Amino acid sequence: MKKIILSSLLSVAVSLPAMATNSLPVSSSSCAVVQGTKAPFMLVLKKGENVFKSIQQCAADAKLNGATFTGLGAVDKATLRYFDHKTKKYHKEYYLNFLELLVLNGNITMVNGKRTLHIHSVLSDKNFKVFGGDMENATVAATAEIQIQPLSSPLVKKADVATGLNLIQTQ
Repeated sequence: MKKIILSSLLSVAVSLPAMATNSLPVSSSSCAVVQGTKAPFMLVLKKGENVFKSIQQCAADAKLNGATFTGLGAVDKATLRYFDHKTKKYHKEYYLNFLELLVLNGNITMVNGKRTLHIHSVLSDKNFKVFGGDMENATVAATAEIQIQPLSSPLVKKADVATGLNLIQTQ
């Protein structure tokens, strides 16, 4: 009897860390397995996947209504935007070459009941030129490793007339 109890306790003790951290990485097609978690998890994207669409699909499958994320990797076919606060319009730059994804930061929010992403990125070219902006689109060139931190409450954005942007609502 003692052997069974000890074996059961050991089994629980070994499995608790894995359950608490969701340490197994997920792909863009397996995010449903992290539905309901508040622990951070790793989303790993493969060559050819669209960064924006993959994070958006993962958020939908995991039913995330509020989260932050950070990542790194390599992309090509990237579109970055810059918001001109005077004209309240975005200016776009297109990049078709291989780029290091040095920094990817963003959040998952709700706007009018719809999940939306806000992504900023810092990229580097083969000459070590560094540039960044609001990422509208990018295709994974090798891999993208993105840690997603679900939040305990939804993040809700609403239109702000003064800025022309959707801004997170605070308490």
